[in-house]
Amino acid sequence: MRIRPDTQTDLDSDRPEAGRRRSLGSAGLTAGTRVLTDGGWMPVEQISEGDRMMTFDGGPEPVTSVRRRTFGANLQTYWPHGLVYVPDGALGPAEAYYLLPGQAVMLRTDLARSMFDDPATLVPAAALVGIRGICRVMPIDLVEVIELRFAEEAIVEAQGGTWLRCPGVSVSVQSAPLRRRRVFSQAGAA
Repeated sequence: MRIRPDTQTDLDSDRPEAGRRRSLGSAGLTAGTRVLTDGGWMPVEQISEGDRMMTFDGGPEPVTSVRRRTFGANLQTYWPHGLVYVPDGALGPAEAYYLLPGQAVMLRTDLARSMFDDPATLVPAAALVGIRGICRVMPIDLVEVIELRFAEEAIVEAQGGTWLRCPGVSVSVQSAPLRRRRVFSQAGAA
């Protein structure tokens, strides 16, 4: 994905715009992101309904629906500060990838345990901006976003070490509260 060079930023908020982002949902993986299936790693754009994904809680679970959306110049309408870029190794051993700002990322670290008394915590990708090189970028090219849904909400492994929440078919993408950026302001040094 090519990025406009003047768009790397650590802005961590999106302006609310009449609910347009919410109606699109905040879950979805950008094309090129690799996900773990019961048959091994596969680019998310090759996943189809019925494919079985490895999940954090339940082992292999079938994908019940796949929604594909393509954004070009209209990306800024929904996410004015662009996508979240996660560089190599920023969240464990995972390779570099891009996330939607509202995509829930599961942190499984001592930091999560010390801050929330829980070994695993879901946070929106935008909350990680400014930590370990994670930043906002605005793509130049078209961006394909693939939303995978399961019978029930699931956490799937992507890019060799990052866990991402995917919604269930009858569950709102915003169903579980996510931790906010202010909680992680001290996490940059971790």
